[in-house]
Amino acid sequence: MRRACRSLAVPALLVLALLTAACGDLGSKDEPPRPFGPGAGNLPGGAPSVTTPVTVPGVGTLEYDNGYFTLDPPPPGADATVVGVLTFVGPGTLSLRIGGIFGRPDTPCRFHAALLARDEGFTISGDGEDRVNDRGVVFHEVVLVKGAQLLRLDCAQLTGIFGVEMFGDSLVSGGLDTQQVHAVLNSIRP
Repeated sequence: MRRACRSLAVPALLVLALLTAACGDLGSKDEPPRPFGPGAGNLPGGAPSVTTPVTVPGVGTLEYDNGYFTLDPPPPGADATVVGVLTFVGPGTLSLRIGGIFGRPDTPCRFHAALLARDEGFTISGDGEDRVNDRGVVFHEVVLVKGAQLLRLDCAQLTGIFGVEMFGDSLVSGGLDTQQVHAVLNSIRP
């Protein structure tokens, strides 16, 4: 009986290995990153655009509409890599924290999302989508929700091991998909 089982085991393993090799490529085709696009809503008219560094000087810049956002200094106790917080100048609650990262862009986004899920009760509703901005910079994006609060983490490698993380926080439905937020994301460059 043992001999019969052994003689069947080798062909079964061989068939399993061939099926795994043949079917393994079915879902592994990488799709190109989805563009951020222009976002929704209307841009405020006539406000000057402001350019600011996204990490240490010389590693990247972004632009924001001075009529829509103000750049506040990092909050007390913030990580040393946080450059500042873009705060919405209108009704509703919306902020974009800008900070530097090191290494692969997916690691800090997933790590921060995991901490928020574990420590603050957020649910990860989207993880692992790659997005691309108008300047060709590829971002890793993670989306989290807790009640009405929506968080969006977008991380990109800019130069060498240096990159940027934009941490969006909104209590307004669709607040992180506006033209103004997408304009900031689309302006980030090395």
